[in-house]
Amino acid sequence: MKNRSILTPALGAVAVLIACTACTSNDPSATPTPTATTTAPPAPSSTPTAEPLDLADPSSWTIDFSGVGPLTRGGSIAAERASMTAFVDDSNPEVCAIVTFDGIDEDVPDISSVSAADPDISTDLLLSGENTPDLFAAGSPTTEAGIGIGSTEAALNAAYPALQAQPGPGADSVHYTLTDGTGYIHFTVYPTKLVQSIAVSASPTIPYEYCG
Repeated sequence: MKNRSILTPALGAVAVLIACTACTSNDPSATPTPTATTTAPPAPSSTPTAEPLDLADPSSWTIDFSGVGPLTRGGSIAAERASMTAFVDDSNPEVCAIVTFDGIDEDVPDISSVSAADPDISTDLLLSGENTPDLFAAGSPTTEAGIGIGSTEAALNAAYPALQAQPGPGADSVHYTLTDGTGYIHFTVYPTKLVQSIAVSASPTIPYEYCG
């Protein structure tokens, strides 16, 4: 009797609900309620978009094991020459086979592209601050650690503590080499205690003279 007294009202309630539902569904004037939909915002990209290279501002270029700005080690000199809009081509093939770009602005160092067997393929890229590297500190491309022409020897060693000093190309210079196992970046410091030249190379050593 206990179970019956509980189930009987429940069955009655179900019958009422069915009846009401039937009445509602047969009413031609009933208007269905629209269902709201939401669109999830697109997920943010996990890969940042690389900033385009500013060809007019060599000081924003990065020196790394693959090259300097638009110039790449192993790249075509002819194809990359068109990107050097902040420079003038000061090459003199009758005197030296390397291609030299002089910065239009006075504080931008020269950048030379050195080729090997194929005269169009660069093997080394060389930045030169001549005998006054301090004048090029503001306009020089730099490594990711901020080292460029005109950086101090102290800043170089602070940025790369594992560097080992060795005799440089000249008797009065000190030479430092950085490698990632695939290429080399060479820094040469003269008595001014400033970085005077930087070479990106496939070789663990650099010659005394590229045109000698």
